[in-house]
Amino acid sequence: MKKYNDLPMDLADGTLVVLGESKKIEKIFTLDHKDFKVYRIAPKKRFRLLPAWL
Repeated sequence: MKKYNDLPMDLADGTLVVLGESKKIEKIFTLDHKDFKVYRIAPKKRFRLLPAWL
């Protein structure tokens, strides 16, 4: 959450980011595409967001 202190991150978002990083999960289902387009798994690697049509 400190890494993204300029973007409000709630506990649910933070949990998904930490799990994605620790378990090497790249694909997540979320309706919060606006924020998750900013969050990164590795320094430059983005999450693959589902559903893709949002």
